[in-house]
Amino acid sequence: MIQPSSFCPADLIKTTSVSVQFDGGKWMCGASRLVGKAKAGIDCVVYSLGSQFDVSFEQKIQNMTGFGCKIHVYDPTMKPPERVKEFSENIAKENIFLHEVAVKGTEGHSDISIDGEIYKAMGLKTILETNGHICIDVLKFDVEGAEYDILEETDWERLCIGMVLFEMHGGIMKRIRGGAEYTVVDSIRHIKRLEKAGFHHYKTEQVWVGGIA
Repeated sequence: MIQPSSFCPADLIKTTSVSVQFDGGKWMCGASRLVGKAKAGIDCVVYSLGSQFDVSFEQKIQNMTGFGCKIHVYDPTMKPPERVKEFSENIAKENIFLHEVAVKGTEGHSDISIDGEIYKAMGLKTILETNGHICIDVLKFDVEGAEYDILEETDWERLCIGMVLFEMHGGIMKRIRGGAEYTVVDSIRHIKRLEKAGFHHYKTEQVWVGGIA
């Protein structure tokens, strides 16, 4: 497991304990700044990639900020449509907005294949521009193996993001990549790409054998 090269100079909290959720929550550095922005009426924006009807992370943030953040959730793979529609309408009441679009590492619009099905996809910078956002406070992604392309191809230096939280699923990445192992070297390379863009690696946690977050 790759050890952090930095430390959190602010408050460090975990959004959910493993006693509540099997893979736990996400470690957030400086979550109090989100609370401060929301209380001051300053835009607080969170992007969350991957859902499968689970918005526990997003609801934790809204509970902390008094529903003061605008949270955009991206996941095109949920079914059936009737349940997705009801889910989308319900979370919108909590200032959480669902987009049935996949997110990819390269910029622009295209179609991508996920488990044999074709979905519309957009790059992160393209999504920010579409939403009229110059910067966002938090990017979280838990996308069951699709994180490889995001980590490998995203031009992090062109993005204005306060905090990046993600899970790595080595076994799923291996299957998606036709049997190619996700190695420690791959992981270090991806973290170095983030550090080159100005991010600080402050926390790593193994959530189960074969996966880290």
